[in-house]
Amino acid sequence: MTGDGLCATPDCGQPAVYRTRTNPAYCTSCIDRLFCDMGLVPLEPFRKKNERRLTTCLVCSVQLTYSLDMILSPSSGGAGRCDWCRMKKNGQAFRENAEMLDRATLGSANMAELSGHTLLKFIERRVWPRERVIRLFKTLHMECVSELPSTSDGFEPVHVRCVKCGRDSVHLPGRMDAYTKQGWCACNFCGGGKGPCSDDVVRCFESRGLRIDDVVTRHDKMHTRCQRCESPRFVSLDQLRREVVPCYVCDGAADPTKPHRVYIFHFQDLRCFKVGITNVGNDDRLREHQRRGGVLQDVVQVNNRAAAVALEGNILTAMAAYPSSATAADFPQNGWTETWADNAPGISLARLAITVADVTVPAETVRQWRSERQGKSRASGQAAVTARNQELSLERGEIVVFTGRDATPRSQWEARARHLGLRVGSKVTFTTTLLVSDDPTSKSRKCLDARSRGVRMVDYRTLSRILDEFEG
Repeated sequence: MTGDGLCATPDCGQPAVYRTRTNPAYCTSCIDRLFCDMGLVPLEPFRKKNERRLTTCLVCSVQLTYSLDMILSPSSGGAGRCDWCRMKKNGQAFRENAEMLDRATLGSANMAELSGHTLLKFIERRVWPRERVIRLFKTLHMECVSELPSTSDGFEPVHVRCVKCGRDSVHLPGRMDAYTKQGWCACNFCGGGKGPCSDDVVRCFESRGLRIDDVVTRHDKMHTRCQRCESPRFVSLDQLRREVVPCYVCDGAADPTKPHRVYIFHFQDLRCFKVGITNVGNDDRLREHQRRGGVLQDVVQVNNRAAAVALEGNILTAMAAYPSSATAADFPQNGWTETWADNAPGISLARLAITVADVTVPAETVRQWRSERQGKSRASGQAAVTARNQELSLERGEIVVFTGRDATPRSQWEARARHLGLRVGSKVTFTTTLLVSDDPTSKSRKCLDARSRGVRMVDYRTLSRILDEFEG
């Protein structure tokens, strides 16, 4: 309590009901009066200064919870604290701005005259059916409390409650782009606006088919595994958002700077469309969707993977107004999040591809791909060499060819091979038995010839073991 422990309201004289060192403290009656001065009628008794209590707004009659700290905050402004009323006013201002933008963009055109990218952008901004609003807040781990209209323009306030901490708040669905695009938690009490929470990170990895087997972090690399093939992956959230390939086995290791394709399938039984991307020259994913009952509707080739991802994202954002009923069980390959209902307007990929013609792959993404691809190729090559040579043996008279460098001079290796009755060749031919290289995965002429002719390859360490066994 402050001073003599009495309420800070002049001429009150009642004891304050909470303690504070420097700030004013108040009695219960004055606290209720402070709420009423903000247009809020308390429905629950006061307990703590920072504890929320249920109130009813005198203007809109919406029931929301507020703490005394929120009432005393300078941001309250003294002109009414109701979040619903404040969002209602903000929504009207945003609506007027959006209508001005629509008039400038569309002119006198109506919905029937819109097509292609213009139609998608209009739907993205202005069409918000109830299902889209529910799905939006569900992805932000929130549940809707207020009754929702069948459709809206995204600028009507929605009362939601965080499923993690139970706190309630009011948001405008049409103004949640910053949260949805960044994958951030929208709850101010769970860290909203400061970055993704742990649930957001896990969800982002799962949407790309990866399971985290490490301590969940926002920015550091983590050990993960592909949910489809169990291949290990060491990758960070930032890398996935830069569209690094999630799994080199399932998603392919195609050069991200090379052309990719965007496709749309129709699944009649599921009553939905599905969009996806794949690299040029790999039709495995297309055949998989066809095997599961999908009918290819459209496909377009774009300049690179980043352009393909951007086009896919634009379509999914616009089609969010037509959510499908597909679930993870319908798409075991983790593609159910890329679907929408088949009652949506038709789109042309060829027209939309023009909008991503200038999208380029970030240099960091290319460096990351090359680094990890090279490391995976070397590891796979070494594993293959080990597997092939588990039962490898040599006989006298067989031809061995050497390439690359080793700590032991090549002349000594050749002399040892000849001493054991082996023949040493200068180049790889169809009669060559074995190629010895310092890096069996390299692209030297001898290694390329060995692969094309099916000649077995080993490194110098493996050759030493083979010759030891040969001598024994």
